[in-house]
Amino acid sequence: MVKKITSRMKQIAEIILSEPNITIKDVSDTLKISLRQVRYDVSCINEYFKDLSHPVLETDNKGLFIVNNVEKLKIIKKSKKNNFKFSQEQRLHLLLVICAFNIKKMNLSQLSKEMNISRMTIKNDLELVKESLKQYHLELNYNNIFYLTGNAKNQYEFQRDVLYLIEYSLYKEEFEKCEILMHKYIMETFNNITIREIFPILHKFFETNNQIITDSLIYWFACTILLNIWYDKNNIPLLVQNKNIHLQSYANFQSFFDEIEILFDVKMSLESQQQIINHYNLMCHDQRDNQTINLKIIKFIYGLMHFIHQNYSQYFIEDPIFFNSLYYHLEKSYRLNNIKLEIPYFEEYYPSLDSKLSSLITQYCQENMIHDIYIDKQDINFIKLYFSNLFYRKKVHVKKIILICGAPKNLKEHLLSQLETFFYLKVVKVMSKYEIPFFDEWDHIDAILFTEKIPSYFKKNIPTEFININMSFEDYFKLYQLNIIPHKNLIDFKKLYNDLSFLNKENQIHAFQVLIQYLLGKPSLQSIPFFNKHHIILCHDFEKTDCETIEINQHFHLAIKNTQSEQIKVYLDENSRTVTFIIESYDPARIIQLLLGYSKLEFLEFWKLDDLHQIITFIQNFLKK
Repeated sequence: MVKKITSRMKQIAEIILSEPNITIKDVSDTLKISLRQVRYDVSCINEYFKDLSHPVLETDNKGLFIVNNVEKLKIIKKSKKNNFKFSQEQRLHLLLVICAFNIKKMNLSQLSKEMNISRMTIKNDLELVKESLKQYHLELNYNNIFYLTGNAKNQYEFQRDVLYLIEYSLYKEEFEKCEILMHKYIMETFNNITIREIFPILHKFFETNNQIITDSLIYWFACTILLNIWYDKNNIPLLVQNKNIHLQSYANFQSFFDEIEILFDVKMSLESQQQIINHYNLMCHDQRDNQTINLKIIKFIYGLMHFIHQNYSQYFIEDPIFFNSLYYHLEKSYRLNNIKLEIPYFEEYYPSLDSKLSSLITQYCQENMIHDIYIDKQDINFIKLYFSNLFYRKKVHVKKIILICGAPKNLKEHLLSQLETFFYLKVVKVMSKYEIPFFDEWDHIDAILFTEKIPSYFKKNIPTEFININMSFEDYFKLYQLNIIPHKNLIDFKKLYNDLSFLNKENQIHAFQVLIQYLLGKPSLQSIPFFNKHHIILCHDFEKTDCETIEINQHFHLAIKNTQSEQIKVYLDENSRTVTFIIESYDPARIIQLLLGYSKLEFLEFWKLDDLHQIITFIQNFLKK
């Protein structure tokens, strides 16, 4: 009888149980292993129950699996973790964790027993670990005990990278055996604290300080904090980089550090606190730089829409997909070194616009810049493509989706609204990755979307993709690959791809991905309420910091600002005799929509008012309605 159930045998059992009509080739493709390896593991499953009169698994002449004993196959699926054989990747991760955080406890004989492998296998793995350490200029040595040599800065970087490498393992509720061993070696320092509890503290801190931080940066920041706590708990001096960093301080850290110290039962050193502050300030500084460019792009798009507003607003103002596509193209083009794409026969894709609209777009683009960069002819034609998506939609099947998202509630709700409003899909379940081990209803699910790194342990025979909270054109492309179609229109991407056959393979893919951002959704006439007068707040002071201000006339201004919340404020300044509408939101495309929503006041001649008293009277009457 086969003594051990391997993780691959368990995966095969899980796939076959979840897909009644699955072939041996399907399993091979899913696990990315050969047909021979699948047949071998199937024979091992049958050998495990060799006392039965019939094999548990068989295949017909077409390779379709026949399950003769479902209950026995479930035993394989639910087998105990101590029967697992560690993959090489799991072994290397464990060895890196031990090298980084508990190298004095490295014992080859003990590890051999824990992982059910030979000492020779561990020695071979250690050679690969040594190769990995070279990039940090560190060496693994042995003299009665194992130890690392190298400077403190490089060791700190190595430890932080290891934490980031295994971040999914640190915050789960249920662990694989490999993860249990990782915790055994790393959690001695943290006294078996449930360290995923750091995330509510982080989210509260970001929200209090009105910072929008991406998932990847949150994990990176969490790794920095955990590592610094490890240094403090082990009384190891911490070398602080950039002690005299000259950046604006973006937050008050005292209560934040107090909560961290209580959670981990540690007194943080001043060096540790300073390093965390530096890391946070640099992170926010980069975010602010990005927001500056974002606001300039929003201002450019708003100006363009207002320039053509008179005769065309009913076609373009109320199409969120249109704004998202246009925004993310300009954001990519003008932040990332003004990237261009040369297509020799681009004329074939010139937009079909009426001459007046085409002239207005050309005129505006020639007279305006983004971030001190002029719009060239090619980009003008690209922008026009947003206005002329003439592809017809096809019949589509509403996909059932599982959304794995650990973002704050408001961002999660925003993404959910985006997905269900703009795509033919139904989100069956929204959960964090920590709930995955406890969720069993995977049947009839068409796709799984993650907004965070897909854990390597996650193996389901269901199409799975990573998307960003604020969806970009790459995310639309990923949804298209999953056959999830935008509402209203469908683009014939296959035809488009074939039409690009004059390019080499690499440039075809590049061109295909870039063109998608211009062709996502023909403007619809569906009405979407852009603003609600009951949501307008009359404020008594206004700071122009981090805002981009648009001067409508000498008395009326618009200010736009990226914030965690979404609201509209009105500021009346008697001294400068101006009225400022302040539009706040975390979604650039939403800001544009909110801005354009106020253009609806034009029929009341509001935009033509130039007397401060008239404007104030109008706003006050408007708010009283």
